[in-house]
Amino acid sequence: MYYDESRGRYFPGSLKGRSLVGGVGVGVCDVDMPWMDEGVASGSTRARRSIDGGGKRRRRMVLGRRPDTARSMTEDRMSRMTDAGTERFCSCPGETITSFRAFPTGGHYATTDHGKVILQRAGSEDQGGGRAFQMSVCSQRLLGLHVNVPGMSYTAVANGPDPHLHLFRRDPSALDHFTVGQAAIDLPKNADIYAMSSHVTALTLAASRSLVVVDAETSRTARRALRSDPLAVHHVDAHVVLAGLRSGGVLLDDTRARPGHVVAAVPRGKAVIGVRRLADAAVPFGILASAMDHELVLFDARFAAAPLRRFHHVNEYNSDLALATSPDDYVVFAAGGDRRLRAYSTVTGEPIVARARNVGAAAQFASQESPLARVWANRVEHVDVDHDEIHVVEGQSVATFAVEEVDLIGYDTELD
Repeated sequence: MYYDESRGRYFPGSLKGRSLVGGVGVGVCDVDMPWMDEGVASGSTRARRSIDGGGKRRRRMVLGRRPDTARSMTEDRMSRMTDAGTERFCSCPGETITSFRAFPTGGHYATTDHGKVILQRAGSEDQGGGRAFQMSVCSQRLLGLHVNVPGMSYTAVANGPDPHLHLFRRDPSALDHFTVGQAAIDLPKNADIYAMSSHVTALTLAASRSLVVVDAETSRTARRALRSDPLAVHHVDAHVVLAGLRSGGVLLDDTRARPGHVVAAVPRGKAVIGVRRLADAAVPFGILASAMDHELVLFDARFAAAPLRRFHHVNEYNSDLALATSPDDYVVFAAGGDRRLRAYSTVTGEPIVARARNVGAAAQFASQESPLARVWANRVEHVDVDHDEIHVVEGQSVATFAVEEVDLIGYDTELD
């Protein structure tokens, strides 16, 4: 088996040293010929081959993109980032950010361990955007904020001696006005909430030996008992969730049916602290799991007896390290216990190395600009990735990095 990067697939045998003419192998050439493929991902346009002055073969994408070209562009963009500034969110000494989410339109929200919710509207200032609102809603630590756009509501999860929900609902007749309420969480006494995940109208909490499903309309909670503590949770869609268990397993659960079953287990059975379901366009049936004792592994859920790929990872026994993926799931970002942020290709497993935006720039410039080359003052607990920016949460502040734009029309990829 060999992996053809130009076609993004594994094939039996090897095409090295063979040239196909009329379906018959004749002679020897030193490169594969992926331009003979059936065209680009859209199926309506084809790749055109051109030869530059140096004799290198290039593939020029005119209107459509092959999956491997999209992956290459994502990896290239994520390796070229510039510092766009750092914003301090916390005013109290010792206060830290517990969750952060940015939106492509410019708005964002955050929560803190002092019970504070921070909201910033998207849009320009002349349209009422750009303004930030801070609300102290609780004396306990806030785990995160669920934004239910169709229901015009926000739900903040308070995690402390008495876990509960804070509810904020917009008034349809006056959108700047909120009605405020609280709701209890169906949990045993002294139970902990380890993580939360939301998907449009769905909200699920990872609590002591249980998953707690929150109804977005009524705010009622339903507890689903498990045999092990779920330390991480990730919504695949509105009803299906993945949960990383303390026992080292990855649970797939449909909240409309009976409790699910373990579909994968990390080597040596270490506690799973982060889990993601990757898009099939990147890795079919891919499940990414981050675990203690230096484990960051990728599974194919259909054949999960052993990992499909293992990445270099640093995690002694930390449970608060960030795990995120690019919007197309071609790149994974994993924070380590050594206060570094690393990135890898989910398709090839190769590390994404920080590079300067300009070819002639010094390596020191690249290290100052990219979050992948920095040694942070504290462990990175949250990373938010969108198409144009990457936000790295460190303690009280959020550092923003701009991702380099790539011209999709006329994007060239060199062939070795």
